Amino acid sequence: MTKDEFAEKLAKKCDLSKAKANDIIDAIFSTRAKEGIIATELDAGRPFLITGFGGCNAYTASFSLGEANPLVMTIGSVMATQRSCANPIASQETAYFTALPNVSHWGYVFGKLGLFYDDGQDELGRLLFAPVVK
Repeated sequence: MTKDEFAEKLAKKCDLSKAKANDIIDAIFSTRAKEGIIATELDAGRPFLITGFGGCNAYTASFSLGEANPLVMTIGSVMATQRSCANPIASQETAYFTALPNVSHWGYVFGKLGLFYDDGQDELGRLLFAPVVK
């Protein structure tokens, strides 16, 4: 799916203009490091990738968006560097890396990107992201 196709589906599903959908995509997904909430590739013919820093280790994972509903999101296994770090960062990072492959959809929560996942206890967990303020 190209960025343009994604914008069209998002606009239709969320009752937005295509320009607003493109603005949302640009705010969340960036191909330039540290510009979007999630740095990613949105090029046709390539898997979508998220990359980031978990607090101690850099990581990457593939992801896909639902064909019928672009708010549905599936994240593949997380590949991360193996740098050792102390608690509480190590525990937080492990929880984050464990939650990512369980993400089922994304959306906004009070202006922040939310990734929603099954927490394994019949509850819907959420990861909230905000842009880095420079």
